[in-house]
Amino acid sequence: MTLGLRRGTVSLHPHDPAWLEAFSITARELRSLIGDEIERIEHVGSTAIPDLPAKPILDVVVVVTELERAKKLVPKIQSLGYEFKPDDPLDGRLFFVRGPEESRTHHLAVVEAGSESLAEYVNFRAALLADPELVEEYAELKRDLAGKYADDRETYTEKKAAFIQSVLES
Repeated sequence: MTLGLRRGTVSLHPHDPAWLEAFSITARELRSLIGDEIERIEHVGSTAIPDLPAKPILDVVVVVTELERAKKLVPKIQSLGYEFKPDDPLDGRLFFVRGPEESRTHHLAVVEAGSESLAEYVNFRAALLADPELVEEYAELKRDLAGKYADDRETYTEKKAAFIQSVLES
């Protein structure tokens, strides 16, 4: 299993079933450290979708009852090797990364149960899991964008936004 990608770059890898085991290990680590505060943990993003090429970075969502209370978890999550990103541009989540800049392995978002952020994560994943044609359409878009923006992850991500939004609105 290969996890890790230089920060700011885009490189797609064929789906690796070992990513599920890596998620399971991550979820166990988080539960053992902060389990009382966790409502559930979700594996989201492209590594959660069979047959979809993905950047080899696990996207993990920790669901909590109250985001404000979860702020006290930051030091505990950091003790697992995550770096807190307090200037995250998205409202409604606490965001962490794991792995050095040369090889980011995890993106971790802490979100509140019932939040719009959580709904978007799980609804997009559900749509992909339910529709192989949608997976292929998304894979083609990702391959095209990765070819154009291999050294510009921000633009790569921005260019995927319209597709993701259209899936969420359908």
